[in-house]
Amino acid sequence: MFGVAMLCFIMKLSILEGITIGALPFIPGDIIKTLIASYVAVRLRKNLFY
Repeated sequence: MFGVAMLCFIMKLSILEGITIGALPFIPGDIIKTLIASYVAVRLRKNLFY
């Protein structure tokens, strides 16, 4: 969240504008990476421990 705060300060944006520009665009990619990592972790656990 420090990145959003710095973005707001430097660009003179409201907190809502800062979150919209500086954080929201990254959420879909982060969700996809989390799902992939979870899938890989489950597969590895099954293969290593069973």
